Amino acid sequence: PNLICSERPDFEEFTGAEKKEMMAFVHREVFSAPMTRKQRLAAGVRDIDPVPLMKIYEIKKNESEGLSKFKCRMVLLGSPKHLQRGRDFWATYSSTPLVTMTRILMFVLVQYDDMQNETGDVGCAYLEARMPARNKVPVLMPPEDKMFGVNEDGQREELHPVTDKALYGHPISGRLFAKERDK
Repeated sequence: PNLICSERPDFEEFTGAEKKEMMAFVHREVFSAPMTRKQRLAAGVRDIDPVPLMKIYEIKKNESEGLSKFKCRMVLLGSPKHLQRGRDFWATYSSTPLVTMTRILMFVLVQYDDMQNETGDVGCAYLEARMPARNKVPVLMPPEDKMFGVNEDGQREELHPVTDKALYGHPISGRLFAKERDK
């Protein structure tokens, strides 16, 4: 279901966006090397079912509704079906601006002719925060990215990387990024 149809006219653009997202993961060392179950246990990773990773594709538009870019976002499916409070994470709180404060700032902004409202984006923000050892989870890669190896018993086994950094979809990623940002 996550595969891009090769018949689409924008197939190459989405393939490029997917490669760009994967390179951001590689550059920031978001995942460990793929491991067998026995290797994960030896590394201290809790023995839970791997959490699926999903690719979400989007066409971004600019202010004039024209094409801005093709985007692929890799997201951990951190729903209660896969990650549970008290087992995989505890606190999820992260600070967010109050609506009242935003309104005050906008009021001040319109009072002065020479002030402008500018916004920004931290590229790959969550990927900058380290995942604590107790929150690391094995990742079930999408079908087209699955990796296999031979385990200690000589049997073919699917290999799963482990989350070394915060990742979109994990319930504590916002909190981890906020702590990293506030250092």
